[in-house]
Amino acid sequence: MNNFYKGFVILLSLTLIACGGGESSYKVDNGNGGDPVNPPPEPPVTEPPVESEVKQQKISSSTSELNVTQGAEFETTVIYQTAPEAKALAGVGIRLHWSSEYLSYIDSSQVYASGLLGVGDIERDTQDYDNDPTTDKFVVLSWADLPQGKWPSIAELPLNLANAKFSALKQGQTQVNFSASALASSYQFKADDIKIKVE
Repeated sequence: MNNFYKGFVILLSLTLIACGGGESSYKVDNGNGGDPVNPPPEPPVTEPPVESEVKQQKISSSTSELNVTQGAEFETTVIYQTAPEAKALAGVGIRLHWSSEYLSYIDSSQVYASGLLGVGDIERDTQDYDNDPTTDKFVVLSWADLPQGKWPSIAELPLNLANAKFSALKQGQTQVNFSASALASSYQFKADDIKIKVE
């Protein structure tokens, strides 16, 4: 191979490398037998936030599973927490969901008083806010500190928000779920639902 062709091969190789050629490139069929062409540049990939960067208002209960007797009344404590811990936010609003086939909601007691906006009336869950078609009723409990944004203004979390009382109507498996009706700005909602077995 003379010097001219050697120079041409070297130049062609350098051009392929500079344009992304080689084993890591991919081919686009341009109608001429699948000759490789340079694809348009791909948009930068945005990495999802790691768990520690996600800000959450979290609702759970004093127990994740309950065994109750048909006809009996029972209570569960609704517990509030944040991640990372934040004790000065605008507030939170939650829906407490249940199936009226299996449970009858009685009331909510020992409701946290600071910033309490109220405990709503029983409503039908026609919008399926908890993404569970087996539940059909809910009540809203909500708290706020506006415009100061210092709710719940306590020394430590977690915080007991309320005790929800139900009576068990029918034997079978059901659950009490939570959904958010209002959240502090830039916060996401996380909830641990309650599985209930009525015997």
